[in-house]
Amino acid sequence: HENRCVAKLTGHVSAVTAVAFDAAAKLVVTCSRDQVLSFWHMETYANMLNLPVAEELEGVQVLGGGFKAALSDDLEGYAGCVAGVGAAGRVRMWAYKLVPREDAGGASNKKKKKKKARTSDGVPMKVKARCIATQGD
Repeated sequence: HENRCVAKLTGHVSAVTAVAFDAAAKLVVTCSRDQVLSFWHMETYANMLNLPVAEELEGVQVLGGGFKAALSDDLEGYAGCVAGVGAAGRVRMWAYKLVPREDAGGASNKKKKKKKARTSDGVPMKVKARCIATQGD
């Protein structure tokens, strides 16, 4: 096998401390000491969400669908959950889902176009996330 870089995920401004994958949702989740949790599309490598978390993150883990179902019926429509561990010992969990981009209306933009994540039928997508649990000081 040839060792070569297939993508460069740029956006964090400090050391990336962990990477997790959600193959079902086609997402890569990264965390960093820049206090940001980032979601990336696995096929286009487009950044789908940068979520400020107000703490340097040391680890991240995507939790399986069964875990989501055990948490709450209020998470209907969410693709999954991710847990992040902060440098101060705080553990937070976020539920996330893929939603259509509001800015997909086709407005002309002369700036260099960034790759956007799309569904198989071409609909531009982004990630929405909400904190569902926090543990620790």
